[in-house]
Amino acid sequence: MEPYTIKNLPELLSFYLGNSKSIKKFEVSRLTAPGENFGSVMLKVDILLTNNKTGGEEMLYAVAKMLPESELFRKIFKVQETFLNEMAFYEIIVPTLHDFQRRVGVTNVLDCFSECLATRKNLLGGSCIIDDDAVLIFENLMADGFINIDRFEGFDLDTTQLILRDMALFHAVPLALRMKKPEVFRNYIEPYCSRFREGQDIMDPMIRASEAVLKENKAVASWAYKVNESFYKPRCASREPFVTLIHTDLWTNNTMQKFVDRKPVANKFIDFQGFYYGSPASDLLFFLWSSVPKEVLELHFDDLIKYYYDHFIKAVNDHSFIDSRLNFQNFMREIEIEFEYEFGHALVYCLTVVSSKAGSRNMNELGTPEDYLKRITLKEKENAWFIVRDSERRGWLKK
Repeated sequence: MEPYTIKNLPELLSFYLGNSKSIKKFEVSRLTAPGENFGSVMLKVDILLTNNKTGGEEMLYAVAKMLPESELFRKIFKVQETFLNEMAFYEIIVPTLHDFQRRVGVTNVLDCFSECLATRKNLLGGSCIIDDDAVLIFENLMADGFINIDRFEGFDLDTTQLILRDMALFHAVPLALRMKKPEVFRNYIEPYCSRFREGQDIMDPMIRASEAVLKENKAVASWAYKVNESFYKPRCASREPFVTLIHTDLWTNNTMQKFVDRKPVANKFIDFQGFYYGSPASDLLFFLWSSVPKEVLELHFDDLIKYYYDHFIKAVNDHSFIDSRLNFQNFMREIEIEFEYEFGHALVYCLTVVSSKAGSRNMNELGTPEDYLKRITLKEKENAWFIVRDSERRGWLKK
């Protein structure tokens, strides 16, 4: 597929640029290494713009998200569904949430998403088929100082709290919308929420590798079977009153942060290919276990849950909705229920996705359990063993 190109870029960006600016030239290059993003190809797009009135020039730094190069991963990630849904997220869902916030008097609307400049399904005209010309164009957050932290290190306490504040608001706004304007939620949110789950052919080797890691430690070996059972357990129907919009894949690679004097000051969530409506406890557990190191969780796990909840309930109330059922005791019950599904999800990702280095995967083949086991470090094993021991201590693990 190299050299990389984006067909008809001036036409694609015409609405965003309007009549005042035009594209003089642009350069496209790979943004991330092969193996960093399995569900898409991410391209860096540097665009030189001309002001049509003054003749002056300026740079527009953008990112393009395109289909995976491999047909295998196009099938695995169900691109005909996930790309359409992600386009709808930025074109329909985000404006719907912002409109709701403004109508209830909130002036500082959700700002934890990158700006989407343009989308295209194909060049066929009037068709909803996703093909090789499908693309989403975003602002390049790196040009504004945002970075992805090292997923092998995870987030420190301050950065974790920053992300949890945004996560709480992201969950609270659709929940308040659903309760106050159920018809709006049904018409503008729910139609684009389809449960994405990787196929068994790609996940089974990851699950077997994760089970093997647990069996290495006698203290947790008896729970190895629970990984497979949890990962494939059919989810029960979403429960009132906590049902809301959830990301389903919130981990280090799908968040970006800006730092000033080494302090985290802003956060963005990215990659909305698999969003769904469900329990906020699902996102919370997966994020904490997949992205926050054991050293932080050992000291602050309970505090971080309470920190998230306090910001969540405040945000719900700020959007003119109060429901006594949304109390902390019920939220902890929600966490215990979601644990049954997120335990396997988080362990598999911790051990086989977070640990996977860029370029370490053949993008045209599925990995084997042995492939994954060779890449898992002692630190990652210890993180997984901690999750099991801590969950057992809390009484969440049940035979």
